[in-house]
Amino acid sequence: LKPYIILIAENLCYIDGIVQKYSLFQGNSKFAMEFEINFIYLELPDKIHIWYNGTYVNTEFKVSFQYKNEKFILQQFGARTDIEKNWNGQP
Repeated sequence: LKPYIILIAENLCYIDGIVQKYSLFQGNSKFAMEFEINFIYLELPDKIHIWYNGTYVNTEFKVSFQYKNEKFILQQFGARTDIEKNWNGQP
């Protein structure tokens, strides 16, 4: 568990960057100003769940990743769970 926690800690800014890029892809250019990370839950062996809270509006939502083949794969963004693996143009 300890190496997994270290991996997530080392990559949290990168993971948050993926969330911000996906939000921009969906048309929200103010994500970084409107939401902040509230809670991180690690589900072994390869799931990462991050809860975001709104900074101006009282709202929260969950974002989920799978760590597979040394990549963080976005699987859930709020209620949306049908995220294509190549949504950002990368294989």
